[in-house]
Amino acid sequence: MSCLIPNATFVGEGQGGVRVYCVEGVLLPSASSIVAGVLPKEGLRRWAQREAIDHMTAVLHRYVGRVLTPEALALAREEALRRPDALARQAAAIGQDAHAALAQLVTAGGEPTPIELEPVVRWLQSWEQGGFIWHSELALGSPAVGAAGRLDLLGVRAETNEAVVADLKTSDAARDEHFLQLGIYANIACHLGLEVCGGFILLLPRTGTGLEVVTVDLPRWQRAATYATELFWSLKEELLLGGADGG
Repeated sequence: MSCLIPNATFVGEGQGGVRVYCVEGVLLPSASSIVAGVLPKEGLRRWAQREAIDHMTAVLHRYVGRVLTPEALALAREEALRRPDALARQAAAIGQDAHAALAQLVTAGGEPTPIELEPVVRWLQSWEQGGFIWHSELALGSPAVGAAGRLDLLGVRAETNEAVVADLKTSDAARDEHFLQLGIYANIACHLGLEVCGGFILLLPRTGTGLEVVTVDLPRWQRAATYATELFWSLKEELLLGGADGG
């Protein structure tokens, strides 16, 4: 099917770090950029504050009953301020490795399967038994939707044109931003002619607790995705312009 041929080309980053794709000559924001642009980041700020406070507390605890010098206090403060960024970079690296391994498995049948991805492989195989063929890391977009992105997993049953979309996350819980991003992907797939019948968040926490499959209420989150995309274009269209020179 022609719609499964990647039709979006990554151009670069526009203003404010917005990731920009080009589809049919039209510049489009990535699904992740839309989500980041319209959802409040209060949860992220609370997490950063908690990590910094926890790190500062752990450092200061070592000085109980000892003299705390100004130099040691200043060092502890700097370490605490850097802690959230360090954890975020570590999580991003783990996520990138997991996505790369998943793409290799789907597109090339990579062997051996990394042990942490074995539950995901079994889940994919259960859909394959129903006639679905999986595609990974497809760069797709739609000017009609107003968005583009690289889909983690898109399963298609060619005989019926049915499709399922899935996103792999190394988080310990599914959050609104995950649902919204999947809703955008589902809207793109629909506008490319597929009948999207299911959406899933595949949680593979870094704690090694195993795979949790979260079924997404797609009609709800596709509606939310439509509103979010319209809001992004209404307020932040100018952020795309910097991507045109990004190569």
